Amino acid sequence: MFCPFCGSEVPDSVRFCPSCGGDVAAEIDAEKTQKRQQPAQASQQQPASSAAAPISTELTSAQKREIGLAQATSEGLGMGWYKFMIYFQLFAGAVIDIIVGLSVMSISRLGSEYGTPSSFSAIFVFMGVFYIAFGIFYIYCRTLMARFSTKAITTLYIVYGVNIAVSVLGLIGSTRSGSSPTSTMTNLGATIVLLVINMSYFKKRAHLFVND
Repeated sequence: MFCPFCGSEVPDSVRFCPSCGGDVAAEIDAEKTQKRQQPAQASQQQPASSAAAPISTELTSAQKREIGLAQATSEGLGMGWYKFMIYFQLFAGAVIDIIVGLSVMSISRLGSEYGTPSSFSAIFVFMGVFYIAFGIFYIYCRTLMARFSTKAITTLYIVYGVNIAVSVLGLIGSTRSGSSPTSTMTNLGATIVLLVINMSYFKKRAHLFVND
């Protein structure tokens, strides 16, 4: 080995340097002790720094949407219909149903003022509440669709299923009352066509909806 003080070669069994008289053994022991302490200090400092600056990995709804759209683009999947639904169609459905619900409840209030039987008023109130609640459900569906939630596609099918059920009930009511069922049948047919289109469209894109 070599003397840490003067650099002269020193036998391993010698404690003091023959050239300068320095305590070679003590200096080497001190260096070994310092080297052992450095890894322990580094391991103690690392958790403290990581704990002081936690990194958040939670993505916003907009970020999840951008990731889903980017993946669809990379796979060559067109998303124009999806964008039309989340930016217009579902919002429009919500607005229409809420307006219808408020209108029906207004009719119920006017009917009660003019002596309409309470049973009819209760039916109108129920219908009004139903339409308003379903309008809110439209917005909920739109929120799930926009963030590519795993529940989005199922929720969308529920929207169309409820619309079909309402159209069927309206068709039955029109037939019994003797009124023309043309508009109800048109609405029913259009809803079924849209459901079939969406089932085909989102079947190819179901793997994009992976967020909780």
